[in-house]
Amino acid sequence: MNIRFFILFLFSVLFTHTSFAQIYNKEESLKAFEYLNLFRKSPKEEAKKINLKLKSIKPAQPLIWNETLARIAKERAMDMAENNYFSHRDKKGRAINYKLKKGGYEIHKFYTKDKRLNSFESISAGMPTGAESIASLIIDEGVKSKGHRKHLLGIDYKRGYPQNSTLYDCGIAFVDASDSNARYQSYVVVIIAKHEY
Repeated sequence: MNIRFFILFLFSVLFTHTSFAQIYNKEESLKAFEYLNLFRKSPKEEAKKINLKLKSIKPAQPLIWNETLARIAKERAMDMAENNYFSHRDKKGRAINYKLKKGGYEIHKFYTKDKRLNSFESISAGMPTGAESIASLIIDEGVKSKGHRKHLLGIDYKRGYPQNSTLYDCGIAFVDASDSNARYQSYVVVIIAKHEY
């Protein structure tokens, strides 16, 4: 009877460890932030290093690390890793605009009318480092609008809001899910926004 209990206990511990081993990596998150600001400062030079041609991209203002956005980004990345999905909307259909408002980061009410709206988030999955995640978002392969690139580098759309060049607060989260049952080895959330009352 005791051996049977021990085997069941051991199995449950091992199963729990492999199922929920997502780790928030603040160091990689900050490296991603530093790399993004470097790319914004010298876009043409940094683009050459990743074999990307950016002829008309001008330098953008440096982003400011924001702890509220970093916390919300961490919650989003952990949720994707723990619940094994990859989307701008969570399992209940809520996107980042809603999450910002609920998380204590005030944005203009225009952006919070629909809980499914995403105006401030770029996401990446499967990259080994935070910097490589930023590079993949800037390359933005397979995204016709290059929306992630525009978001990260502060490039405005010809029409529409928000104007990316006016956004300055940033929070990034890198979650390592390589020791879990998640689909991807990592999940990265980049939020760039600004307070509007």
